Amino acid sequence: MQQLSVPTTRCPWQSKPLEVLRVNNLAIVVAILVACLFAAPTALAQTPLARAAELTDLPPIASWGSVSEVDEPESAFHSLGRTMWHQGRSATRIAAFHQWLKAKRIEPLGLLPQSLKTPADARRVLIEPERSPKCGWTATKDAIVSRPGHRGPEARLPLKVDRAGMYRLWIRHQGYATGTAVTSLTLYRKGEEAAAPLLYEEFNTQLVAQDGPRWHDLMTELAAGEYTVALGHVVRYYHTPTAVPFLEHKVDCLYLTDELSAAAPAEEVLTALRESSLPESSWNPARELKFDVTRQLRAIVNGAAKFHGFALRVVPDRSVDDG
Repeated sequence: MQQLSVPTTRCPWQSKPLEVLRVNNLAIVVAILVACLFAAPTALAQTPLARAAELTDLPPIASWGSVSEVDEPESAFHSLGRTMWHQGRSATRIAAFHQWLKAKRIEPLGLLPQSLKTPADARRVLIEPERSPKCGWTATKDAIVSRPGHRGPEARLPLKVDRAGMYRLWIRHQGYATGTAVTSLTLYRKGEEAAAPLLYEEFNTQLVAQDGPRWHDLMTELAAGEYTVALGHVVRYYHTPTAVPFLEHKVDCLYLTDELSAAAPAEEVLTALRESSLPESSWNPARELKFDVTRQLRAIVNGAAKFHGFALRVVPDRSVDDG
């Protein structure tokens, strides 16, 4: 078979060889195919997504709207400005995420790791600071208090966790409409208070609409063991304008639970925990003695019993007669 050879010639309208034209044409075809794949993925868009991909197919950020942070404002305290912590506290975005889950028919609690699900036997721990009069602050009838200002003493309270897991810590403090009492909560392992803390949180940082008790909460993972909770004063650099007065620090109670999705404890729950933690009564009533006077007198009259003398005091029973 005779092999044909194609001579290298030039087109009248082109100054490049045909081989170069063939290479250029091939590159153009490839570019068109790539553009079609990315610019008009009609066939791919009609293909149903796998379930694993659905969990990452979040709503576009543009549809989430904008909202201010739930509690603390952006400030120098957060080195990255609007941090992921603030994004996660956006009420509008949280609501949009739950709407997306509902549209996908995904149960929100089903996304939690096993360790974040509420166990059958939930733990509930109530700390009443006023029961520790030597904690460092002044104990009142139902709270501990410390003087207003940047600086002041530290209150230390014991905490015992008998089961490792994820916990939610609630702090009930006095909120003010005319001032603040910025307070820190620091958590240490017992005996390691000089080391780095396990947790640091600030609360009572903003004015509230009306004076009264307020709840502040946070979540943290704890191992089983004993801890020290330290409450302290905070230098107020950025929390509120300088004209806002300093008011008294007042903390009523701390409530720790592994019921992560539960709301702040109701007063009935706190009362039940208080009653269950009270020591058993040491009252020891007198032993009841039942004495049949008529029978004893008859025995003496008949000589069956010896008379030693006795004193009788009649105690009326109002449930039977009027005395």
